[in-house]
Formats: sequence, C-alpha cells, structure tokens
Amino acid sequence: MEDMDALPDAAGFEDAALPMMDPTAMLMAAMPKPEFIIGASIDSEKWATLKASPPLAMGLGLAMMQGYAVTEKDGFLIITSKDHIEASQSGKVANPVSGNSVPLYKENDFVMIFKVEPLLDMGLPIPPGEAMDMLKKISHLEAYSNSGQNEGTGTFRIVFTDSAKNSFSTVVEMITKTIFSLKPESEK
Repeated sequence: MEDMDALPDAAGFEDAALPMMDPTAMLMAAMPKPEFIIGASIDSEKWATLKASPPLAMGLGLAMMQGYAVTEKDGFLIITSKDHIEASQSGKVANPVSGNSVPLYKENDFVMIFKVEPLLDMGLPIPPGEAMDMLKKISHLEAYSNSGQNEGTGTFRIVFTDSAKNSFSTVVEMITKTIFSLKPESEK
C-alpha cells in the first residue's frame, strides 16, 4: 500500500500532506439541517454589547457558516435556517400560524413546536421495531413559557398522533416498553 501522507513529486508540491477529512465533519455535512424561524424581542443596545463578546461572536460565526442567519431588526432578534431567510427578512412566511395554535403564540413569550414526523423521514439511524413504533406515536413536542407579572410559567407537552386514545395509557405503555428493553436478555 502506498504512503498516503505524501503526494507524488509534482511541481511545487513535494512531500505535501494530503488533506484528511474529519469523520465527524463529514457526518455533520451529510446530516439534514433543521428548518426554523426563531424570533425574540430584545434590547438592541444590550444585544450590541453581548454579541461583541468573543465566545458569542465565535458561536454566531459558526452558525452563519452552517447557513443560519442571525439578524437584529427593530428590537427583535431573528434566527433562521437558510430556507427561511427571505421570509424572515420580509416578514411574510408561506404558512403562518393559524387555527388552534394562534392563542398559544399570542399568550406566551416563548413557543417551540418540534414535529417528530420529519425526523422519521430524515434517514437517521433509528433502530426499527419498538423504538420506531414509539416515535411514530408522537405527533409533536411543545414547549412554551410566559413571564407573567408576579411569576412565570413553563409548559412542556407531548402531543400524540392518536388523539382518541388516552394519553396517560400511551405514556405508561412507552415507559414500560423502554424499561423492559433496558433489561439484559438473561433477565427478560
């Protein structure tokens, strides 16, 4: 086998090392990127001071190199994936929040909804069988908070695909299957 650390003698490239790809970087490049728009009201003066700090400046630079946009506009901080940059800059998204979700966004300071189905379609190495079956039972995850006058609230919800089935029984079933799957084969 040839020595992979050196290129053959060529004009100006004698003993030049071959670039080695980091397997983690290759995996990250191959992974699908999430699509999102995050908006938060901010104090523009404080944001200017904060973003000047070296750790945050480096983190923002890395995010931008991955294709994410971080913009401060009219007292709002807007962070978006590359597929939503134009929508976030224009203020008009293709599918705005509507229906039963509107009050959730209007009454809370922070709302995050994470849909599970697109995750299942990404080709991630999720083992088939019970793990996949459990994920298919979850429609989406919701996290939201409200910083009220005297006290704040925070809520995390798991919303299941089968709304007719009792959620508590689904949670108990999922926990039981998870615990059972953790036992060694000799104890099952």
